Amino acid sequence: MGLFNFFKKSSNQHEEELRNERKLQVKATKLSKSELEAFAKEIVRAFSNYNGNDMDSFDKAEEIIRPIGEAINDYDTQLLVLDRAIALGEQKGVEVHTREMEHFWDGIGGWMK
Repeated sequence: MGLFNFFKKSSNQHEEELRNERKLQVKATKLSKSELEAFAKEIVRAFSNYNGNDMDSFDKAEEIIRPIGEAINDYDTQLLVLDRAIALGEQKGVEVHTREMEHFWDGIGGWMK
């Protein structure tokens, strides 16, 4: 009986995670899929010209990426766009740096809450 409760609890937790994921996806539909995809591609483009050792390239990336966060202005949607940008970047051999994204989007849409 104890083992059954363990699996049942895990199943309930999994169902809750799926419900939360669906809520995120619904929330993200405030912007069209094409807009979200365009934002993700723009982030990848900014990182393709980014050199972590050069402050000028950091500033240029921020000039591109910060307004994207401001346009989205929603934490959950920003996460979805970031995940998509990371996936697109991997396809193109471009590393999208999560730490820099935290800086670029700090204070926007509840980012870093």
